[in-house]
Amino acid sequence: MRMVLLTKDLWGVVDGSEVKPSGDEVSEWEKKNQKALANISLALTPIEQHNILDCTTAKAAWDILEKLYEGKGRNRKFLLMEQLFKMTMDGRGDITMNSYLRTMKDKLSELAAIGITLDKEVKLALIFNGVTERFRYLVVALEQQDLDFDELTARLVEEAERYPGTPESGMAYTARRGRIAPMRCFYCGQMGHVKATCDIRKYRMERYGDAKDEDNMSGDSGRRTALSAARVSF
Repeated sequence: MRMVLLTKDLWGVVDGSEVKPSGDEVSEWEKKNQKALANISLALTPIEQHNILDCTTAKAAWDILEKLYEGKGRNRKFLLMEQLFKMTMDGRGDITMNSYLRTMKDKLSELAAIGITLDKEVKLALIFNGVTERFRYLVVALEQQDLDFDELTARLVEEAERYPGTPESGMAYTARRGRIAPMRCFYCGQMGHVKATCDIRKYRMERYGDAKDEDNMSGDSGRRTALSAARVSF
């Protein structure tokens, strides 16, 4: 509703930044006030409209609705925090990475709207904690990088599209079917990339050195044979 009022240049009379003037300018202010009040009222159900029937200004109507529905009290804060900390993808086969991240972002936005802003590290930790085990290998690599929320979201969604068995991978496959065959990494065994660009391999080499990579290559030949045999022909 706020976005609608902003696009129509009516938000000022609602938030109080455009106070009612005196003299010749009062007529123009009254027009904007009535338009804003009408927009707010038309967005409500008939039952909800009863709460603002006696309001003569858009600001008065907004203030009443804010008190009724926004919920800035302690119980609201506790409820949002509980939902945020319990939000995971585990046990919900129908949830996609996109919907999970969108829900997390919505909860964080609701908390910010009532005055609770979490640190960047806490936000990222909550997101990492909620993903399924199949993405844990990526979490290890991403934890070492300085990512903001949008960058992390893009990386997780991109990886979900590459991972076999996820809803995103089915949609991604449909989009690219007949054009390109899926890739599998001979280092970590995951779909969607090759060994040369494997984040896990890069992380292990940076942390432990080239010798660690050589240790892992010793067992690669058997794994490569098995993975090659399991590849799906397109």
